[in-house]
Amino acid sequence: MDTLLGEPVLVLVAVSLAAALFVVEAALPTAGVAGTLGLVLGVIAALAVAHQDAEWWPLVGPALGVVLWAVLIAGRRRSAVAEALAVGAFAGGALLFGILMTLPIVGGDM
Repeated sequence: MDTLLGEPVLVLVAVSLAAALFVVEAALPTAGVAGTLGLVLGVIAALAVAHQDAEWWPLVGPALGVVLWAVLIAGRRRSAVAEALAVGAFAGGALLFGILMTLPIVGGDM
């Protein structure tokens, strides 16, 4: 398990799957199953970030993107601008986290 928590890709996969599950929970009544699984994946991502001593702040972008998507879904509203902001926040934060993890100073293997 120690080796798995040391992989930066685990954080991005766990955050992406958790985001998808939170959006599913907001869109469909799953009796909390999707939200609970999303929370578990979020905790795994947080444990991996702590284990890797990684920069956590870029992951605020994906969190904000998911919150914005959930608000749009719950409000049953569509806005191209809001959807673009959600996608940009999610993708930008995930990419920034990945880039920072490849830098030798921060935590990469280069």
